Amino acid sequence: MAMTPLERLRRRLTTWYLATFGIILLLLGGGLFAAIRHQLATELDASLQQATTELERAAAIRESEAGLAGHVVDAVDELHIPDRSLYLLHPDGNPIRPDRADTWIQLAGRDAAMRGQADVDHEVPGERTLRLHAGRFVLPSGRALVAVAVADKIELED
Repeated sequence: MAMTPLERLRRRLTTWYLATFGIILLLLGGGLFAAIRHQLATELDASLQQATTELERAAAIRESEAGLAGHVVDAVDELHIPDRSLYLLHPDGNPIRPDRADTWIQLAGRDAAMRGQADVDHEVPGERTLRLHAGRFVLPSGRALVAVAVADKIELED
């Protein structure tokens, strides 16, 4: 059955409209996905940085309350931030509190001790990705330590 020129024109315009609309939807969806992913990553980084700042503050307060230089180990135990694992490390990466820390956390602590801060993503095979922020700080007594906060990194599927 032969199509009239008007029917051919309608079919071409409909095809062009559908293709254009599909491309616009794909671009809008991709842009929205990228924006949400970036916002989540930014909020997680800010939250981890705030957690290390709170740990630094708690350690300084604990040292001044105890009146003993370097007596800050209770700061980690007293400070609880939901969904965050907190670590207090020596500048060489060895843990103060808790007593154990994974090797990748210790390496990030050493890196932060040298550079001032460190941000690391760590993949737990087959499970999830962890995000770490570590920052070096100095107590009023002059003792240098490293505060570390670790959280699950929210991954949006590509």
